[in-house]
Amino acid sequence: MDKLVFKEYTKRTFDKFSVWNSFLRTEDGSHAKCKLCKRIPQCSNTTTCLHNHLKKQHPSVPDTRRNIRQIPATATPITPTNEVVQEQDQRPMPKTKKVRIDDYYQNTKEDNMETVISKMTACDGQPFNVFCKSESIRMLFLKSGYEALPKSPNTIKKIVIEKSDQLKQELRKEMSVLKAKGQKFSVSLDEWTSASNRRYVNINIHCPNFNDNDKPFRNLGLARITGRGTSETCNHILRVKLGSYDLFLEDDVVGVVTDGASVMTAMGRQIPSFHQLCLAHGIQCAVVDVIYKNLYSQSVETVENSEEIDTEETLSTIVDSEAEESEDEETDENDDGQGFVVSNAETRSESRLNVDYKDLIVKVRKVVKFFKKSPTRTEVLNKHVLEDNKRAGLVLDCKTRWSSMADMVSKFLLLKDAILKALIDLKEKTMFSTYELDLLQDLSTTLTIVEAICQEKANLLTAVTALQFMVTKLQENNGVISSRLLQALTLRIAQRRQADLVCTLKYLHNPNKYYQEQSSTVFPKVGNDVITKVIVDIQKKYFNQRPSAITYTGASDDEDDMFLADLQHCQNEEASRITNMSIKEQLQKKIDDEMCARPSTSTATCEDVDHLRIINKNADGFI
Repeated sequence: MDKLVFKEYTKRTFDKFSVWNSFLRTEDGSHAKCKLCKRIPQCSNTTTCLHNHLKKQHPSVPDTRRNIRQIPATATPITPTNEVVQEQDQRPMPKTKKVRIDDYYQNTKEDNMETVISKMTACDGQPFNVFCKSESIRMLFLKSGYEALPKSPNTIKKIVIEKSDQLKQELRKEMSVLKAKGQKFSVSLDEWTSASNRRYVNINIHCPNFNDNDKPFRNLGLARITGRGTSETCNHILRVKLGSYDLFLEDDVVGVVTDGASVMTAMGRQIPSFHQLCLAHGIQCAVVDVIYKNLYSQSVETVENSEEIDTEETLSTIVDSEAEESEDEETDENDDGQGFVVSNAETRSESRLNVDYKDLIVKVRKVVKFFKKSPTRTEVLNKHVLEDNKRAGLVLDCKTRWSSMADMVSKFLLLKDAILKALIDLKEKTMFSTYELDLLQDLSTTLTIVEAICQEKANLLTAVTALQFMVTKLQENNGVISSRLLQALTLRIAQRRQADLVCTLKYLHNPNKYYQEQSSTVFPKVGNDVITKVIVDIQKKYFNQRPSAITYTGASDDEDDMFLADLQHCQNEEASRITNMSIKEQLQKKIDDEMCARPSTSTATCEDVDHLRIINKNADGFI
């Protein structure tokens, strides 16, 4: 056997964590020689035997495999040379991690490995197999200080289920504490159909006194609907799900919020709690009535997409397909707006206006598809977009998400100059007149007003305030689309607004402001006897006690003088400041003023006090 010649492996000298810092290597890489003990380990063209040699023969040398353990900063580096640089007793011992007292306790951090895995599966939709097969995710967990991820999908599934059971138990404890304090809850639920055509009911429980003030609700999870999804089935599923958390419709749930589907409407008549139809869903139905319904009066053949789309397809051949294509292809198109059938006769002039902007929407949608379907045409458009120093792309709307219409029109108006230039370069005859652009601007303004009122953190009081703000803004706009949308919204609001509940809530929140508001056809007010009956029924049903006397605590004379002195000054400042606010800022200010407990216009008059006395007297009569 020829004598082996060992040399320093210079290709890995830049890596201070490489195992070759402790070994010499033959030129062909078939053998290695330890620098510390001069032994030649038996290996088969891999570095595994080298790591094993260091682990068994030289345990003081840190294991650098996959950078799991790093060489301490105080350790003296091994310099590349043909000779042994250091002996084993000269190498410093690696520093051990300093033990903390909380290391002896169970990890209760919210970001432990089980919580992170559960969030990634439940919130981000990551499959169980990803945690087992993805080397990147496994390495990220190791780099973040977690233990090695399990290699079995069943183990990952078990972790998620155990975390789910833990959260359910914590939620039961939280709600039991609130129930012991006499707290009542409200419920919102909606039907959902998955991509595999399975139907579920999603149930949320709402309470303002939950521990997390930013999210005053808790999700109870999905409940599978088997068989026919009738109102009786939904009622049974709701009771079973609430019963698993020791909640009952008769005693603990004051109100239930659903959409306007006929099944949910029928279920609302079967439950003992107050049933409120979703106001946001009513807004969506109104927008669909005005913008989308009967949008395509002529049937056309669907043209299949050709591979030669850049050369054969023109703007005139693009067929609009009811806006089913959108940026979000994962949208579940489960439109349940069949709860109400709207019959509204139109005159010929109204119908002509209806056709004008609806044809314009079809035209805009075709232009958006014209550019989005072709990379070549998109490059032509982007060239003019960059010339205008704008960074935006066209967006296609989706019928089931009416807010996407506002995004599509606003992006189109933002890039209208670049779009017109690109159409000229592509020798397309389709153009937009000044009248059409003004009509689009009117549509964008109207949809911006409607979009601003839909907020996640809303209750019945703020929702009605937002609706009043929206109606006022639409009346001020005086546009064709605004007037049409105002008619549709008026009808939908009348179907969903429960005047007795809304007026009672407004009265209980601020009696003075309630009596100062004017009744209207869209937002009518109820009498004192109705408010009294609602208050007494709630007290007797959910609190089993006589309603307390409703008294008025007026402001002192000093407070009256201070308030009246500053009122005119504040009104002048508000008038000048509100003109510079956006629609969302104006809405937020309106909601903040409504939620303010102290009257913002004037103190109570003698007539207001008389109203309070009447309600107090009527309350005694209901007992």
